[in-house]
Amino acid sequence: MEEKTAKKNSLKKNIVLQIAEAQERLLLQAWTISVVWTRDDEDDFLMAVSCDQRYREAEITVNLKHCGMVNDRAIRVACYHEMAHILLWEFAALAEYRFASPEQLINAEEQLAEIIAKIVLQ
Repeated sequence: MEEKTAKKNSLKKNIVLQIAEAQERLLLQAWTISVVWTRDDEDDFLMAVSCDQRYREAEITVNLKHCGMVNDRAIRVACYHEMAHILLWEFAALAEYRFASPEQLINAEEQLAEIIAKIVLQ
């Protein structure tokens, strides 16, 4: 039982470190990112993110059961994938509500282009 707990804690630590690395490399330091752990058999995902753009807060739900079945590379890709959703969240919100003005879309696109440029030049 202790070995199982140690393995789970090691997995959690690895995921938290990967999320922190992705947050820094994707220039999302201004965001507060929280992690919620689940072992839900019903959900077939490694991770999922929800965001509140106004307050720069995001919550990443991590399915420990599924993460425990994949290699470190898959976990790293999932962390970066969910963090990339934060960069794109404004576009998704604008499209969902369909009340974006051309200026809002241009501003959102410019902000994302600037972030991508900085990431590439790191």
